[in-house]
Amino acid sequence: MYSSVNNRQMVYIILIVMTTYDVQSIPYILSRTTGRGGWVSVILTSLVFALIAVFITKLNNMHQGKTLFDYSRDIGGRVFAWIFRGLYLAYYFIIFVYNFTQTNNLIKAEFLDKSPIWATSLAGMVVYGLIAYRGIRNIARMFEVIVPLFLLFFILASVLALSQGLIYNIFPFFEPHRITDYLVSTQNLIVPFSGASALFAIPFTSRNKKAPIWAFFGVIMVGLYYVLLFEGCIAVAGINSMMHYKTAVIEAFRLVDFPILDRVDVFYLTVGFSGLFMGISLSYAVLVDYLCRIFSKLSRLVITIIAGCVLYTVSLFLKGLSELNDPFRIVFSVVVVISSIMAPTVLFITAKIKSAVGKNNAG
Repeated sequence: MYSSVNNRQMVYIILIVMTTYDVQSIPYILSRTTGRGGWVSVILTSLVFALIAVFITKLNNMHQGKTLFDYSRDIGGRVFAWIFRGLYLAYYFIIFVYNFTQTNNLIKAEFLDKSPIWATSLAGMVVYGLIAYRGIRNIARMFEVIVPLFLLFFILASVLALSQGLIYNIFPFFEPHRITDYLVSTQNLIVPFSGASALFAIPFTSRNKKAPIWAFFGVIMVGLYYVLLFEGCIAVAGINSMMHYKTAVIEAFRLVDFPILDRVDVFYLTVGFSGLFMGISLSYAVLVDYLCRIFSKLSRLVITIIAGCVLYTVSLFLKGLSELNDPFRIVFSVVVVISSIMAPTVLFITAKIKSAVGKNNAG
């Protein structure tokens, strides 16, 4: 049986996991698709994923003491359960490889440009493995220290960027004729908002009764954070500049004057990496938890080591074959859509229908 987490830790998990994926590219994505009205797309997407988070937490509360691995069989039977187990194994495998590769590229570009990527990747994999081996609850405890510092810095840096930028850079704030663009652009924000499905790996108890409310507002907080980040970046750097940098947040923060620090971008990379580091560790831990349930005769240590070797090899393989990047991103996007939106919705609706039918039969 896994250890549960309290509602505060659950919100921290949502905040870290959702702000791990492509957060540095948010201004780049929005400036190229929606212009200055990108905040509308962010709010719309956050509402959708806040609802998904409610679905997941309600499912967990309906099956207290169990994880998706257990109650998916209760909902739809053996075949149904293995479909969803396989889906989320693939999801966390791809999530880890994607973020691990992105992080290694960023480390090489910003810090260790002369170090071989296989060496920095190996060092990172060892640390991620040690944390994943300790389990989700221990990671949640680490979040209680890291997340407040992470949020404090990012909010402060974004506010400084907004205050030091040119106010006319963020106007027009809303353009009615671009409503279609705002709606279409929500598809580009699916990856940054994905991650709430990590809650499927955490069994709930009676103390998580109000988890749906906490989860809903946790995702809304992520949306507001993205809006603040986006507005701060375009205020200080301009919308046209943000269109040309995939690591737009880093480029914008280089222009911010902080009262104490000379290089805000360097501090951002340090603090930002702590969040990214914890998000990657969590995806590794969830993957290990699922594998431990499937291969129950193997120890957690053995599974952690085997999984780490496979993840490390695949990450280096994809890094060395640039022609696979586009197909990988397509597969990644499809898996994210299915696992982050479609699967939780199907599970929730199916569980509700089964519960209603069961009550009618009992009556």
